[in-house]
Amino acid sequence: MFTPPMPGDVMVNFYINLSKLCLTVYQLHVLPPNTTKNYRPAGSSVLHNPGAMFELNNNRFEVSHVHKVECVVPWLNDTLVFFTISLQLCQQLKDKISVFSSFWNYRPF
Repeated sequence: MFTPPMPGDVMVNFYINLSKLCLTVYQLHVLPPNTTKNYRPAGSSVLHNPGAMFELNNNRFEVSHVHKVECVVPWLNDTLVFFTISLQLCQQLKDKISVFSSFWNYRPF
């Protein structure tokens, strides 16, 4: 996905929050495989603070640094609302059309 590829100790999270595009970059520290005494899993949070620990592909990581960038896009929230309304209307239309499918396959004789 990235050219050149990102280092193995970096993880990127890109998401939309209302009218903001958010990019969070985590610098990770790989924990030794047999380290269990101080391992505290952080859970399935979207955002991890420095010091948070998690497991991925049987490897344990600790977040050492977090860098977050947000960019406000004024029209993004309205666009998401309109896409949501469009999706709901399409689903309603599909449901109404599917009611008639039983009549199309109906054979009285």
